[in-house]
Amino acid sequence: MSDVVVCETVWVLSSSYKTPRGQIVSLLRSLFRARHLEFAAVDQLVRALEDYREGCSDFANYIIRQHARSCECDSVATFVAVLLKERGFLAVR
Repeated sequence: MSDVVVCETVWVLSSSYKTPRGQIVSLLRSLFRARHLEFAAVDQLVRALEDYREGCSDFANYIIRQHARSCECDSVATFVAVLLKERGFLAVR
């Protein structure tokens, strides 16, 4: 399963169905452990999920940061002001 599909799943659950963050985290943990599903980089997804659980932004922003880290990038440029309080994000200027 692609990371994009996971991001879209989180977005639909949170925006359309108003699913609480904690329930989304539990659901994704179960999906990541499912034997019949494959993920390209499940370790990055799991780290992004923990960031999402503790953070204040969308799951997609955290998976972007995990992808950047896997490419040895220290930070991601963002327009999202709330992310500037977290490590690994820099303001676009």
